[in-house]
Amino acid sequence: MEEGLWLAQVQVKPNESLDSALKRFKKALQQTGVLKEAREHEHYEKPSDKRRKAEPRCAERPSDASSVQERTYVARAKAS
Repeated sequence: MEEGLWLAQVQVKPNESLDSALKRFKKALQQTGVLKEAREHEHYEKPSDKRRKAEPRCAERPSDASSVQERTYVARAKAS
């Protein structure tokens, strides 16, 4: 096999149920990362969307106390 192209293989042991072999196969798929990669390639994602998704969402919110007070003030003013 080529490097980077690994497929999960499971050989059914004698007197082993198909359910347990399937469970081992699913675990092997998960460990190799085949399913994760397949899900990533399921739909095309633009590079800008990938970057936007990778950025932490908490960076959008200001963390200083004055901005928190401003938001609560605006929320109270809207409620009145």
